[in-house]
Amino acid sequence: MTDARVQSAIAHWGPRFVTNGVALTDFEEVTASIKNWEEWCAAWSARAALHEGMGRDALARGKRLSAGEHLQRAGVYYHFGKFVFVHDIAQMRAAHIKAVECRRLALPFLDPPGERVAIPGNGAVCRQHDP
Repeated sequence: MTDARVQSAIAHWGPRFVTNGVALTDFEEVTASIKNWEEWCAAWSARAALHEGMGRDALARGKRLSAGEHLQRAGVYYHFGKFVFVHDIAQMRAAHIKAVECRRLALPFLDPPGERVAIPGNGAVCRQHDP
């Protein structure tokens, strides 16, 4: 039986995840595999790692569009893995670092391409260029 926090996350965040780039099949498979909240970040990070691997492989083969899409998706999955996962700071931080790394790698290969912009005193933001 799935615990109440996982059930609540699935019920409340499903549309947000899918709207922001999580494939519906991945959402259904990953959330179905999670029985308690302590598994949340690890499950999403594992699925993110699959997309990251496909993205890095595509990049090595010169498949820039596929690389950008997979790396972008990996970044989103790592992000949602750590999203409100504040009870385990080490897992949250590791997923955050991977989310930033994947997003940074993806930016030049997106359509339109994006770039990382550092704003003094406010950290960094990512933006995509208008076509």
